[in-house]
Amino acid sequence: MKKNDTKIKIPKELDLRVDEAIYEGLNSRKKSTSLKKISIGVVAFLGIFITLLNTVPVFAKTVYEIDILGDICRFFTFRDYKYEDEMQYIHVQMPEFHYTNDSSLENRVNLEISRVVHEQYNDAKKNALEYYEAFLATGGKKEDFIPIEVNIDYQIHACSSKIVSFVLTKTESFSSAYTSNYYYNIDLETGRDFSLKDILGSDYKEKIEKSIQKEIDTWPQEKKELLFQTENIADFIHENQPFYINPKNQIVVVFEKYEIGVGTLGQVEFIIEE
Repeated sequence: MKKNDTKIKIPKELDLRVDEAIYEGLNSRKKSTSLKKISIGVVAFLGIFITLLNTVPVFAKTVYEIDILGDICRFFTFRDYKYEDEMQYIHVQMPEFHYTNDSSLENRVNLEISRVVHEQYNDAKKNALEYYEAFLATGGKKEDFIPIEVNIDYQIHACSSKIVSFVLTKTESFSSAYTSNYYYNIDLETGRDFSLKDILGSDYKEKIEKSIQKEIDTWPQEKKELLFQTENIADFIHENQPFYINPKNQIVVVFEKYEIGVGTLGQVEFIIEE
């Protein structure tokens, strides 16, 4: 009997359906005031989930690949699934956040992760369809179309009893790679999202500009020439500036590709030295 169980085939769309149930469940849980108000859909999902854990080893392995970064703050790859057709190849790795000191904060973070991942997944499918239809409309043949590759992934930069800093990333391969990043820096003591102003004070722009300029001064001349010369770094710094906190508790300010220089410069990161 066990031998037959290991050969159960998981339907192509099951991963997405499970995550949709999770997303709906998190929404329901956020709106409910007691466990009695959890929807029938969530209960059904839990039944499927438990059944899969007990009968499909591959599914269980994915769920329990835990990445431990601390005794209180932890992340693990909750879902890892792939979707493929003639237009696209999508690979999604969705994390889940565990925080033993505050379940409401844990739920809020996981709801946000689920929301962004699902939006990016749906956007990727929409973009692939539009690109595919445009290809055919301009005389391209179905057999000549190269499926668009999409990767949705995450990276944990810091996770401790005080802070969690991570980024969700989507990369799409059209004529050239296109990347979207979503940065999260959360104060676990208050549950608030950090801003640069919170950490560096009201003069955060001046501090960041001074630190960045100091690093740029050490660059070789050929690298400096890749920067847009008509703009000052200070013009690009704002309160919602993308950044993360590294394991050394340092602030790392991020400028996306083409933001402060030509494409060959790529994404640029600066460790801010106070």
